[in-house]
Amino acid sequence: MKIRNRITVYFALITAFILVLSFSYFYIHFSSFVEESFKERLKERVTFSEKFLLELEQLDGNERKRIEKEFYKKLDSEIELAIPIADAKNYFKNSPDWEFLRQEDIIRLINQQEYYFVSKKLQGASKQYQINDKAYVVIVAAENKQGIKFLNQVGYELFLVFVLSVALIAISSYLFSSNILKPLSEKIKKANAIGINNLDERLVVHSEKDEIGKLAKAFNDMLDRIEDAFMIQKNFVRYASHEMKNPLAAMLGEIEVTLQNKRSTNEYITTLKKIETQIERVNQLIDNFLKMPTKETIQKASIRIDEVLFQQVLKWKMLYDEQEIDLFVDEKLEEKDLYQSLDLNLFLVAFDNLIDNAVKFGEGSKIDIKLYKQNHLIVSISNRGRTLDKKEADFIFQPMYRASNAQEIEGSGMGLPIVKRIIDVHGFILNVEVKDDLTTFLILF
Repeated sequence: MKIRNRITVYFALITAFILVLSFSYFYIHFSSFVEESFKERLKERVTFSEKFLLELEQLDGNERKRIEKEFYKKLDSEIELAIPIADAKNYFKNSPDWEFLRQEDIIRLINQQEYYFVSKKLQGASKQYQINDKAYVVIVAAENKQGIKFLNQVGYELFLVFVLSVALIAISSYLFSSNILKPLSEKIKKANAIGINNLDERLVVHSEKDEIGKLAKAFNDMLDRIEDAFMIQKNFVRYASHEMKNPLAAMLGEIEVTLQNKRSTNEYITTLKKIETQIERVNQLIDNFLKMPTKETIQKASIRIDEVLFQQVLKWKMLYDEQEIDLFVDEKLEEKDLYQSLDLNLFLVAFDNLIDNAVKFGEGSKIDIKLYKQNHLIVSISNRGRTLDKKEADFIFQPMYRASNAQEIEGSGMGLPIVKRIIDVHGFILNVEVKDDLTTFLILF
């Protein structure tokens, strides 16, 4: 069942349940009120009947008829009786008008001063009187036709209100839920349209404060992760198959040439070393692809950037003791600015690649590493030497891309793409600036 239909059914059921309880409570109490009102009228009729039947005996017939016509308005199906208590039991046994009375009712109206009873459709009341030293019981019984008719009408109207209310709530709930869920339906339609060929598309997030906005954002985040994994896989297949073709062809050629004739031990060793070189190249290529991080693989911690840079500079100075590497840390930086949330191991790889790149293309020139703040905390790594062509600056972060100044330098074309990837998954920015013979890489935290 669709959520829209489910909401409609739930609201209709809840409304029906509340109305049933409310209307039942009202009907039961109103029924009790009607019954009590009729009971009071019966008591009034008993009092009037006592006066009319017992106290007005001295009046002549015409006067009694006049009073009866003027004041004696009977109830529906009313029967009345004023009888000495001593004669009551025998009278009720032989009177067909009062055969509806149960034996227990007869005993109680004889023994009790006042009594109220309900028997079949009739309701009745009795009261005992003492007149001229003689005990009488006055009984009045009638059918509450008007009350029952009124109750039936009320019940009918309550039923109509119930049906109309439930229908109105159901229609309103359907329209309301349709309007509320419309953005969700549109997002479902959009999500279903996203496939391999348009993984870069995302759902529109109007507000991250409501549940639909949070759902859309979570879906977009999931698409980011899927796209990352897909692109890594796609690039690996595409670039690896292209780059592996040359070393594999070279190895196959070396083996075929070697196997054509018998060779000396030194020749076999030379061939194996060439094959080893090609295997190392393939191994490095695969290793570079495996280093491509995703948002799920990073393990962030609060790291002090200046300490990391200091350790990296010491390491590279030990590797290249003749290479001049200077580290400048702005003294105006506050300690809180130096701490950043990042994956230390990944950033060590990024710094290693950038410094290694500066060493390779610097051709022995000084490498300047600076840490300062300019709106962002910035790490810059600069070198002079083999200058990057400005037109190629936009392409150097693509996997396997080899700029014109890198043709004579050994490499796989994966170092800078890995650095770019590491910076991107952390949400930081990596830029490159080229000015004359100075190339500068900037990381903006």
